[in-house]
Amino acid sequence: EPEQRLKWIENILWELGDLKKLGAQTDWTLVPLVCRELSSQYLIHGDAKGKGKGQVIRFDDGFFKPAQLTMRHPPSRRVSWLLLNWASDVKQEDLHYLRDALCAVMWKRGVEFDGNPFCLDADCHELWNVEDFLDNNCKQWAVELVVALMPDKKAGNNLRIALKAGAHALGIHSGVVTLAAGKGGKGGWKGDGKGKNGKNGKNGKGSSHDASEAMQGLVKKKLDNYANKLLQRLGVLAELQNPHPLLREGTLLLGADVRHEEGAASLAGMVGACKPPFTRYHSTCRAQMPKEAKEGERQRQTKEHIDDIGGMVRDLLWYYEKEVPASQGKPRRVVMIRDGVSEGQFGKHAEEIASLVDALPELESGVKPEVAWIVVQKRHQTRIFPDKKNGAEALSNGNVKPGIVADAGIAHPKYENWYAVSHKAIKGTAVPAHYFLLKNTTSFVKDDFVELVHQLCHMYPRAPCAVSYPTPTYYADHLCEFAHELKTYYTHHAREFRLGEGGAAGRPDTIEAVNALFSSRYLNGSLLQGSNHFC
Repeated sequence: EPEQRLKWIENILWELGDLKKLGAQTDWTLVPLVCRELSSQYLIHGDAKGKGKGQVIRFDDGFFKPAQLTMRHPPSRRVSWLLLNWASDVKQEDLHYLRDALCAVMWKRGVEFDGNPFCLDADCHELWNVEDFLDNNCKQWAVELVVALMPDKKAGNNLRIALKAGAHALGIHSGVVTLAAGKGGKGGWKGDGKGKNGKNGKNGKGSSHDASEAMQGLVKKKLDNYANKLLQRLGVLAELQNPHPLLREGTLLLGADVRHEEGAASLAGMVGACKPPFTRYHSTCRAQMPKEAKEGERQRQTKEHIDDIGGMVRDLLWYYEKEVPASQGKPRRVVMIRDGVSEGQFGKHAEEIASLVDALPELESGVKPEVAWIVVQKRHQTRIFPDKKNGAEALSNGNVKPGIVADAGIAHPKYENWYAVSHKAIKGTAVPAHYFLLKNTTSFVKDDFVELVHQLCHMYPRAPCAVSYPTPTYYADHLCEFAHELKTYYTHHAREFRLGEGGAAGRPDTIEAVNALFSSRYLNGSLLQGSNHFC
């Protein structure tokens, strides 16, 4: 907690007091800051048909209840779906209970959900079998969403990746419900039930009297939040009440990150939202290796710099033209939020910015679109504490309130930068995000981007709260994580993939083979592009 951390720091500084005896000049006092607090953000939810006013979600005490949300822009059709069971020790009564509970939640959220889907036991465990299984059953019943019940994450990880990859290839949305390990025994997954309809297919009613205590607990604790993860792929769950002018028509919003694995390829991921309300993202991914060091230089094991950022931007501009046809693929402005770049890399990082500008098409006036490039850092040791003695407001656990921004007296003197705490830290001491505005050719100033990233921290639909850094970078991180899982699975199970003529021959662990995988229908070429399919 913040007060405990302060006492720990004071003890360390007391022990360092002997440095004065050596002639060192020290000043261990905390730096007093004049901070500002950004206004609270509100989300609009509820079906936008008709008047479109919707209902307001307030972030009371930093959070809101997931069950309060109804979809802002739900699918225009009834959603046909399939419940698959890979957990052999789950009884049919539990499946029917989960099915009925999920249907009830979706209807409550404003989605016309098929109330009588098929429930099937799945016995396929390899990607090609999973893909064939989905292809046969989902085509037959025009299914567009598959919800899979699987063992705990560790036991079912490969199966989860195979399901997600197969669903991506076929253009079917998918979601996984994992069972907690060690739930056997009384009330566990194998508990006896008295339901009479235990066969596969459209039959059986899920009664709480028949379902195990473990399944009832899973539904009670997780289903509302899990429904949000599904809904953000099917449509627009919620949108900002008063979006900043940067979040209006004509903006291409990008987020990028790089995932490292020592001794292996680094994976660069980029996501882009093309139009208001900027909640549905397209994606593109690349694998890259560090350049071979010259004689006398240290060979780097990872690479933070994105090599093909121009090609990745052009990928997303192609989607921009499809989403906003009137633009002819030419946004008026591009806002990039880049994660994971340290200050020592800013010089090299200028090459990325230049590559992005070069990749942008000229507007009718013959000039390039406006560009704003923001870097966000999370791994630093700066902490902000409320000055209670002088009347500063604080949370009950001693942290600063969400919305606190600090720049004067603490920011880097060379760059336009600021620290911001957009989230409510419920455990430990809040870690502020550190933002750098490295390039800005727009008519907006730093304070506009301070407000922009704060708003984007409230637009992460997978969590019922404001998060610590902006949604585009969160999604870029999710993309890199899934790309890593897909690459790992491919390296060991390459024969299960159907890459067609574009697939690379030879070893599956080469950069060429991995990039051929990423460009295929399993990731970049998926029919689900624009629906946050990577997370």
